[in-house]
Amino acid sequence: PYRINELNAKAKTWKVEKEGDIKLIESKQRLRLAEIARDIEKLQEEQKFQTSLYEDLKSVKSTDAAYSPIAAKIKALENEKTLVIANFDQEIQNISNEIKIGNSPYRAEIERLRAEQAFDVANKQIDIQLKAPSDGVIGNIYCKEAEHVPSYKTLVSFYEPNPSLVKGFVQEDLIL
Repeated sequence: PYRINELNAKAKTWKVEKEGDIKLIESKQRLRLAEIARDIEKLQEEQKFQTSLYEDLKSVKSTDAAYSPIAAKIKALENEKTLVIANFDQEIQNISNEIKIGNSPYRAEIERLRAEQAFDVANKQIDIQLKAPSDGVIGNIYCKEAEHVPSYKTLVSFYEPNPSLVKGFVQEDLIL
């Protein structure tokens, strides 16, 4: 029981560590998303500044450029943002599933110790005292000490001290 309690405490600590890992991943996700949002905001401000400069020019005709490097960078950052969200969410989901399943490395050891306890209880030796049905002399003993004997097998045979039947042999040369 002591070892099982110790492993249960370690399993609880493992679970708390995994929950801490989830919180750490969530904070990393928030930081990374804040960086990306800041970069997008800077690029949008730069784009607004360039369009305002372009609008003030009267000598150049207004044509929409087919390629805008700032818009491409913003689009790339938006794509990166969705990938970062998906990546961190997947990591959080994996750890959450691991906690939910109870995939603690200590669970197997706890189950093994519980199985050992159940086995020991099931195979506990029982001291048996044998009492003869009547007085007599022990004839044969059919088992040894600490030997496993199946049910209903004869362990000991007893002989009566005064037999009711006498067996004897008469020599050939004696005549009655």
